[in-house]
Amino acid sequence: MAITTYNVKDKRYGLAEQTAWGTAIADAGAFQEIDCEASEIKADVKYRETPGSHATRNMTYGDISADQKGSLPKISLSGEAKQEELDYFLHSVMQSVNEGVGTPFSKSFVFPVTQPDFTAIASIASIGQILTLVERFPAASTSKKIADVIGSSLTLSCAPGERLKYAAELVGRGTTSFISNPSGTWTRAAAEYYHWEDLDRFTINFGAGAVAVVPVGPFEITLGGDVMGVGQDGAGNVQALHALYNRTMTFSMTINRDNATQTAKTNWAVGTAITVNIGWGNASPGTVDGDLDFAFTGKIESVEDTNEDILGTTISGRIVAPDAATVPITIILANALDRTW
Repeated sequence: MAITTYNVKDKRYGLAEQTAWGTAIADAGAFQEIDCEASEIKADVKYRETPGSHATRNMTYGDISADQKGSLPKISLSGEAKQEELDYFLHSVMQSVNEGVGTPFSKSFVFPVTQPDFTAIASIASIGQILTLVERFPAASTSKKIADVIGSSLTLSCAPGERLKYAAELVGRGTTSFISNPSGTWTRAAAEYYHWEDLDRFTINFGAGAVAVVPVGPFEITLGGDVMGVGQDGAGNVQALHALYNRTMTFSMTINRDNATQTAKTNWAVGTAITVNIGWGNASPGTVDGDLDFAFTGKIESVEDTNEDILGTTISGRIVAPDAATVPITIILANALDRTW
């Protein structure tokens, strides 16, 4: 008997922007093929047991049922950040972007004051972003697909000698299709990355102006929060998604042990705020293709000296805003692609 086997390398992962809430991109549609480690869509199947006595001490078929009512399927994706992929993940979790009108099509991401009404999305240009995501298997009609996907968490990290990496947690709405059969064009982004050695800016402002620091270990920025289903649509699904209502933003960086680390300890001990800027590319972010810039304010929660060959200090804390009228973090990316956002 012939046996067909597959390898993890046979799978593919693709996403596409939806133009309407509740309407997944068709299998024949075009998808962005994502570079990521192997993962799995976790279908939110509800397993339910019915209490009762039926003249037997054994469970019977009628005591157990399954459905996907109110399901919020999830998937975790991780890999090296590409210039023509990262903007999708940033948009999915931050849900607010201002895109430039000409090349290099700068994209400035912030968290909005109020979240978008995902149910009102009428085109890619609408405020907010929802995605269709496919876990593609090689055999026909065996792929998994979920719709109305948004980001619940995004971690970006980079270490000496490496390239910027991402780890994204995505949440969809509704039933998971187990019989998707993708047939449209899948496009893989060019091999354009953010190398550690190409970092152009790494500064901390402790209150007296930006000070250039020397990173000797990894840095990490995490953006995220909670996603909750709200209401019902009469067809077995939640009506809407309340996104990132417990918003959490953190940072961590390891810098050379010098005067800057002493200043960090002083700020930490008295709760003084800091401003951080980390960036690749032009000093005016978003003006050159390939730019990526992180600018945020925050407070230090811990300062720990390291015991590596090169002594360093790891500074960790929360990304927080100075006041209610000021955004805590702005991320600017330019990749010469017009997303019509």
